[in-house]
This record gives sequence, C-alpha cells and structure tokens, in this order.
Amino acid sequence: CTEKEVFDLKNIIKNNITLQQIYESTINFLKKMGGDIRINAFSALQDSTNEVEAKLDYLANEDNFKPDVTMWDYLDLMMSTDRSIKEERFRIRDVYHNVISLNKTYDMLSFSFSQVSKDAVRKEVIDLRDFAEAFNKAANCHAAFALCRTDDELKAGTGRLVPVLQRKGARYDGTNEVYLQIEEEYQTIHELILTDENVSDD
Repeated sequence: CTEKEVFDLKNIIKNNITLQQIYESTINFLKKMGGDIRINAFSALQDSTNEVEAKLDYLANEDNFKPDVTMWDYLDLMMSTDRSIKEERFRIRDVYHNVISLNKTYDMLSFSFSQVSKDAVRKEVIDLRDFAEAFNKAANCHAAFALCRTDDELKAGTGRLVPVLQRKGARYDGTNEVYLQIEEEYQTIHELILTDENVSDD
C-alpha cells in the first residue's frame, strides 16, 4: 500500500479489526506456509559484523531461526571489526570479507545495496568505473548487479538489471540484461517479459 492507501484503509476496516491484527494475521499465514523474516537495526559507522553475528547467534539459540538470505542496507556503512583500520577502502574490504565469513558460518546468502557515483545516475549502463567511493568494492564481492534507468525508463516505470561483475557467470555483453517493471509508489518490481507487442525499434 501507499501511505495514502494505508490511511484510507483505516477508514474502511470493519468489525473493529486493526491494521496490527491484519499484519499479525498475514505473518501467521506466512509462518504456516513456511518462511519467516526478522528485521534488525544497527548503527551506521558504529556497529560492525560482530554485533550482527551476536544477533544471529541469539536468533539461532533462542528462536531456532537461521536465515537463508540476509539483506544489508547497506554494507558500506558498517564499521570494521578492526577499529585500527582508518582508510576507507580497507574498512570496506574488512566488512565485505567478514560478511563472506558469516555466510559460510550460517550457510546463507547475502545481498547488499551500494552507491554509484553521481555521474552514473540515469546512465544507460553502469560498469565497474561507476562504483562510488571505492572501486575496490568490486574486488571484494562475489557478484555485482546494477539497476539501470534512463530518463525515458524512469518516466515509463521500467528499468534493467545488468550484471556488472560475476566471479561465476557472464559479464555484461550488451544483451544479457533483465527488463523490469518498477512501481516505486508500491515498492514492487516485476520482470518484464518482452514480446513483439511491447518492444519498439527504440
């Protein structure tokens, strides 16, 4: 829902059911179907992967919860476990390598968002040279993908997912991209299957 729709929903819900009850009902349904989610907050440039590991240990021991996938928003803002590291590229390298170790320990997959340089915004194809702050971030991760959107794609509510780097897999060759329908208002993304009807010569 958009924020407006949430407020509109409050006005039409019947039988004294609250949004919290709807949320809890949805969560219970998902648990029955399999799958669960945990959301935690950590302090930017203060907390390190040590704090995350402590939380993962707690969840494993107290809740019997072990994630298959973790989403980090975002790794570039984590502090190094080694507080003596001051140089930015070494801090980021340490963080990335610690997360790779956590992945092995918990047998999980991690995704993180990252920034691109301001010159790369709305660029047709983002490549390794467009990584913001630290070009060497690419050397530390196992794969990097870019969400590319030109001005025309922004207006159309579309975009493309492009492989920037993969240790296993193909690099971008001008054809291997995934076309997306993006609804920012609802924060949803769907793969756009290209057909003769929705593809023009442009």
